[in-house]
Amino acid sequence: MGIDDDEGFADNAESTYFLIGARYEPTMKTRINASIGYEFDTVTPLETTFSLDENREVVSETAPGEEVENDGLKFSINASYNFDAKTMIVLTARNGYSSQGTENSRRKRETAGVLSLRHRTTDQFSQRVGVNWRQDDFLDGVLIDEVEFDEERETISYFYSFSYLTPRPWLSFFGRISFEDGTSNLPDSGNEYDQTRATLGARLSY
Repeated sequence: MGIDDDEGFADNAESTYFLIGARYEPTMKTRINASIGYEFDTVTPLETTFSLDENREVVSETAPGEEVENDGLKFSINASYNFDAKTMIVLTARNGYSSQGTENSRRKRETAGVLSLRHRTTDQFSQRVGVNWRQDDFLDGVLIDEVEFDEERETISYFYSFSYLTPRPWLSFFGRISFEDGTSNLPDSGNEYDQTRATLGARLSY
């Protein structure tokens, strides 16, 4: 069961799901964990209405709207293959309900997957390269020029990351660089973007 606490809703959005899973190891190097089930999603949105006061000024009022229920198939997959003791390829995929997580939150149906290659170059240095894909199907339509659109967004990103454990066990370094490209079916180029992110840091443990 999942609970999404978001100020864009009148109350917490709740997702209850039931999964049945299995593990399959067709070879010594291959492992597959898969589960499938059903998910029920409930949310009470905040609705804003506008009116004129006695001075003919526009005033707004926000109040809980009507509770909305959605349901759908849910799955989760994790598959890995070990080329050797140092190199592994991993595929993960999942779906489920979530929110946009912004001031004007909207509930969405999310499907995502990650394909990555991991390599432990040395006992101290490991690397990972891969691609992330996510599709967001929003449950509420968007009104643009008096036309309602069912919004769908697709985001794909490519990344490289590493971690390095120094000879001192209390000190390690890590880094990540990624390029992300997002598209939307809405007739507004402002909903499409691309960006590059880079992170470099250190961890101290005691």
